[in-house]
Amino acid sequence: MDWRQQCIGGIYISEDMLKVPCDKSIYRHCYQVDLKADTSTLHGDYGAMVWAGTSTFGHLGAETFIPLLVICAVDALFCIGVNVQHSEKEGFSLMFRQLHAQGKISQQIYTQQKIHTSKKGEHANDVASVVVYRKQ
Repeated sequence: MDWRQQCIGGIYISEDMLKVPCDKSIYRHCYQVDLKADTSTLHGDYGAMVWAGTSTFGHLGAETFIPLLVICAVDALFCIGVNVQHSEKEGFSLMFRQLHAQGKISQQIYTQQKIHTSKKGEHANDVASVVVYRKQ
C-alpha cells in the first residue's frame, strides 16, 4: 500500500470534485460531505489539514470549518486558504481570533498570495490569505 493511502483523506463538497482524486486511489478515505449540514460521517485523527478552493473562492464560510477541527489530532498543522474579499464578510478573521482566545488553536501566521497565476481575466488580481496554525 502506498504511504498516501495510509495517511491522506479527501473531503470534497461535490461528487464531481471527488471522483478524479478518489479514482486514483491516493486517499485513505474519500468523503463527499455537505459541510453546511451533517458532518457526522467524518472521523479521523489527521495530523494536518490543507483547505483550499472552497473558502479561497468564497463558496463556504467559517461555520463549515469547525467540524473539520474536530477530526484532527492535537498539534495538527493547518494551512487554510481564504479569499481576502470573503475573509471578513464570511467571519473567518473573527473565528480564528475566537478559537485562539479559547485555546483551541495556536497563534496564526498569515501570508498573502495571488490565487491565479494568470495576469488576465476577472479574477486575475484575487488574493488569498494563507493562514497557518496548530490545533491545541
